[in-house]
Amino acid sequence: QALTEEQIERFLYPYTELVDEEKLEQLAFSGEPVTGITGFLTQNPLLFGSISVEEAREDVNLLFTSIKYGYVLYEYYGGDDIFGTAKEQILTDIADRTANRNTISKREFRQIFLEHLDFVQDGHAIFAGQSLLQHYDFFYSEKITFSRDDAGFYTLIKGDRYYLQKVIPESGETVAKGSVPVEDYIKLSLDPDGRLVYILGTLAQVNQQQLNIRITLTNGEETTEQKVILLRRSNTGLYQPVVYKRSVENNITIITNRSTAPSTEPMRSDLDRFVADAAQIADLDVAILDLRDHSGGQWQPTLQWAETLAGTPISFDKHDAKLRTRTALTLKQYFANWYLRGNEERLIQSTKDINSSLLRLQSFDPARDEVWSTDHSIDDQPDLLPNDTHLFVLIDRHTASAGEHFIHFLRQIDHVVFVGENTRGMNLSGEPAWGTLPNSGLSFQLPVDMTLTGGWVEGAGYAPDIWVDPSQSLDRVLQFIEREQR
Repeated sequence: QALTEEQIERFLYPYTELVDEEKLEQLAFSGEPVTGITGFLTQNPLLFGSISVEEAREDVNLLFTSIKYGYVLYEYYGGDDIFGTAKEQILTDIADRTANRNTISKREFRQIFLEHLDFVQDGHAIFAGQSLLQHYDFFYSEKITFSRDDAGFYTLIKGDRYYLQKVIPESGETVAKGSVPVEDYIKLSLDPDGRLVYILGTLAQVNQQQLNIRITLTNGEETTEQKVILLRRSNTGLYQPVVYKRSVENNITIITNRSTAPSTEPMRSDLDRFVADAAQIADLDVAILDLRDHSGGQWQPTLQWAETLAGTPISFDKHDAKLRTRTALTLKQYFANWYLRGNEERLIQSTKDINSSLLRLQSFDPARDEVWSTDHSIDDQPDLLPNDTHLFVLIDRHTASAGEHFIHFLRQIDHVVFVGENTRGMNLSGEPAWGTLPNSGLSFQLPVDMTLTGGWVEGAGYAPDIWVDPSQSLDRVLQFIEREQR
């Protein structure tokens, strides 16, 4: 469901005046960031030693000033009330833990931040070197597979059809609910031979490797079967950040794209070839696009690729808001200073957006310049765009950010089928800006760009059409295609 401009406006903090926006000369991005599975800061290398309680308070005040004036989702996640409460809780926690001493370890200081900022479920926001986004992981079982008829979902037991009558979670978040609709736990899938089947599966935000459910099967008469089913967490791998790879297996073309953030000239050339070669994919009867472990980058090349496949411009809902306070621009400058330093190639390839941000910072006048820059457009494309290529797109929990923009564009095109598990769910914000707190050395990342669409759930992402463990999705799609082509 599309959002209205009025709904968007209520998430934009009313910066009526910026008189208490502190100067941020104390901030600096020092040290090399440590990258994690999605290419963003996940830990901090400066966690040894201690700082004084007064230094800790200074860092807290500076961080929350940066959040208020430099975080695009400040109002979205509660504004002054919620963040003000979190700040007071952090200061109180520091005081309680240091009642009999005047220092606090950096590790303990970091943990306090993580405990009190976990309400920020934004995949691009990072505090004290860690993303706090809790992903909805996919749990499933292939112990029993189901087919479907007009009476429901059934499995064969000694030749008789036994229908799934009831599902009762015995672990996880929905235990207290008792019996749940069976449709909540049924997923269309592919078996190892490439046959379409239904399996038991669900999404959950839990720190467990498995979930238990109890199911009831009935043959429509008096006979019932009760079974305890173990749902295990899906298995997915980590891959090299390939910008473009084209291969052929079983006479099927496979396109691999796991990043649109080229950091070298060869990678930039690969990205250009990736976009250009979409015209060749449009001439194929069937192809596979592997977006597993797509860490993101620039979304514009993904739109170009999708539009080339469709042979026409793609229309889509877009409600975009960019934060342009002095804080946001300063943090963007710190990011640019780190990203461009000592790297002639990156300096040449620096984006127009970074350059324009720095130019605007130099002449910024809060009394004159607009703090918010917004852009609203509505999808006027009623149907799927025609397309003759049957494209199978492989996705997993690490498909994130610009990779999810790619999925959004491809979802507008006919004959595109998504296979795997739900994506990362990192599409609410973007354009990250970085800083480091001066006393503790703890880093943080604050997105300054917000994109809102109706129904989006950060951490849940896009669901596939066919649910398959990502470690097996390529093999099973190839099996399915082979069966269909016989």
